[in-house]
Amino acid sequence: MKTTRREFLGTALFAVGAGAAFTVCGKLPANIKEPISRPPGVADEDEFLSKCMRCKQCIYICQSSPEAGKVLFAAKLSDGFNVVNTPLLIEENGHECTACGLCATVCPSQAIAKVVPQFLADKCIGCFKCIPACPNDALTEGANGYPALNVDLCVGCEKCVDACEAENGSKNTPTNQQFPAIAMVKPEALVELPASNPNRTAPQFLADVCIGCFKCVPVCPEDALTEGANGYPALNVDLCVGCGDCRTECEAANGNENGFPAIEMVSKGDLKPLPDSNPNKKVAYINPDGCIACAKRICFKACTYDAISYDESVKKSPCVVDQNKCTGCGDCVNSARPCDDDVITLVEKK
Repeated sequence: MKTTRREFLGTALFAVGAGAAFTVCGKLPANIKEPISRPPGVADEDEFLSKCMRCKQCIYICQSSPEAGKVLFAAKLSDGFNVVNTPLLIEENGHECTACGLCATVCPSQAIAKVVPQFLADKCIGCFKCIPACPNDALTEGANGYPALNVDLCVGCEKCVDACEAENGSKNTPTNQQFPAIAMVKPEALVELPASNPNRTAPQFLADVCIGCFKCVPVCPEDALTEGANGYPALNVDLCVGCGDCRTECEAANGNENGFPAIEMVSKGDLKPLPDSNPNKKVAYINPDGCIACAKRICFKACTYDAISYDESVKKSPCVVDQNKCTGCGDCVNSARPCDDDVITLVEKK
């Protein structure tokens, strides 16, 4: 959409006045709630206000282009004099930013400038959770253990940053650095990453805590975990990306008491071997004298390893446990809470 001569002159006069006001006031007025939501590519609010010409070209293209999300609106006087006619990003009524990058291409003053993710070498653990969050497929798994960036495809939407913080916000790297591990910078400011990532982590299963329930195995997105013959999860270090999903599942399944979760995320070089057998391995036991052979067969239905069975040809046949199939996950015990502990419980495997 083209700007008319009258609109251009009005905008120019307003920009002069707004620029003068910004010079005097310097920062956002008191009636603006920070942080104010701006288009992708705006890193510093004060710098943006000093550059923005209030031409509204970004707003026009966002509202008219089929690629855009119709999420940019002009700030009103009620929003504060300093920000009048500057673009506000408002996602509502089903409209979301599509990260198309068109607003940056039409900005004449580079107030909206392209920024791209700089992965921080001392923080990034190479979990690659940022990759599926990228709407433009600008990220791939780098051979050096860091995400690889295609600058041409990146539009600076910062969804990789959101994914990194959402996934790792409460965790620390082995060097005790806080997440997110991404900073948004201009393309010319990108710094080359090391040839290998020393922060890549993997799960260390705690030999004296892990009960070998194997709840962690199916949640691994890279199929890096299998059921080990020694009663512990077996880790394929080459496949593991250090995402920590196994640790999250362990805590969800077993709580955070008595030493749980039974997994610590450590540098791959610090992994320690596990014993030949798991002394903490438990299996379910059903007391045949206590089992009432309930019609619902709650424990039988809860077992995902086919370790619990009963004789369908015998009326009121009690449930029995095949210890060779049982992993000690405890699903049967937890589901059968109407039963007393002396009926179904976890015991040491014999």
